[in-house]
Amino acid sequence: MASSNGRPSQTRDLFGGALTTSLPGNVMDASDFRQVPDTQEVFLSEDSDNSIIFEILQVVSEGAAAADLREAAQFHFKSIAYDNTAFSTSIDTVSSPFPLPSSVGTPQQHLYATLEGTQTVSKFNKGEDEADLVKIFLAVIRVDLGPASSTTTSEIQQQSQDNARRGGDITICVNTPLGKASSIDRDELGQPKLSDSTRSLVIQAQEAFRNAVHDFKIVDYGLFA
Repeated sequence: MASSNGRPSQTRDLFGGALTTSLPGNVMDASDFRQVPDTQEVFLSEDSDNSIIFEILQVVSEGAAAADLREAAQFHFKSIAYDNTAFSTSIDTVSSPFPLPSSVGTPQQHLYATLEGTQTVSKFNKGEDEADLVKIFLAVIRVDLGPASSTTTSEIQQQSQDNARRGGDITICVNTPLGKASSIDRDELGQPKLSDSTRSLVIQAQEAFRNAVHDFKIVDYGLFA
């Protein structure tokens, strides 16, 4: 998903311009040819099976993930695995939270954490023997705008029960298939042995991921109203 054929990365609008980021010049907006949920923006590489998905979700309220972004990243990774009906998952690394670069020095500074892992996923309801091993780069950006405003007594009571807050968890997920899981050899550390071409795709995916996170900006906070 890195630039190909001399096409540099481009600034792209997300969710009607409420968010912006940098994406490789060789990606297509999936909504141009298939239905995409309103909470997602999906981009597909023109020359590989790599993809990048942005999603706006409610802030995780369960357990430690409510306050710990490392835990939140693992929660969202498991949610992706559930949605993908993954046969197996593995988490390689989870970062400590960092300030989102575009928010440093602004009144609204946001934190993010990243996770790298793999999931064994099958397309079109095929069996596990046909499943692909997919490398996943995941970032969780927490947007916490404080308690939600309320105007009536019933709203205040309901918000007190729900511990309602304005904002959300924004996930950036870059996926790159590594090949059929059953056919991939592993080294003595259990890591998949990759061909040069597949390793190149992983490097491209990682570069796209880093750029998307580094250049990610919130333009309109009305998106979280």
